Amino acid sequence: MNGNGGKPINAMIQLTSFRIIALLLAFGGLQLLLYYPKLPDAVPYHFNFKGEPDAWGSRTFLISFDAGVLLFLALTFFLTARFIMRARDDYINLPHKEYWLAPERRDATIRRLLNLLGWIGVCTLLFIQYVMLQTLRAATAEPPQQFGTFWPVLLLYLAAVGGLVAREMWKFRRPSH
Repeated sequence: MNGNGGKPINAMIQLTSFRIIALLLAFGGLQLLLYYPKLPDAVPYHFNFKGEPDAWGSRTFLISFDAGVLLFLALTFFLTARFIMRARDDYINLPHKEYWLAPERRDATIRRLLNLLGWIGVCTLLFIQYVMLQTLRAATAEPPQQFGTFWPVLLLYLAAVGGLVAREMWKFRRPSH
């Protein structure tokens, strides 16, 4: 049920972004399973600003930590989506929400919010999986190598998420009557 007691909104599963999130989570889990036997006993899990390894741990720690990050992100995005679908209007912070959450526009607005959340989730998982893959590659190299191009990818991630949010803020501007 939506926050107004109307018909249920089952839009999350229908959104392409949430299907991509599910695929990225499955890919991330598979990546960890495939890399685990290739990892040495001691692996770098942290890199300094120059991309050089500066903290080491066991391969079990690295894989467990990465799996925990994937699980945390999955729970965060899917539970937030579930909350948005069921939230009362006073729990939704949105510019001009009286207009956008009016009964005739509410379902479409919730779907737009879910879509935004889903694409932020896709961007976040792509970034996290890039970091995980670079860490795993650095750990399996002989000798352990520097981390790849973290800073440009971080800036790309921030620009993508910032662009998504700015686009939606523009769309949720004051409607002209």
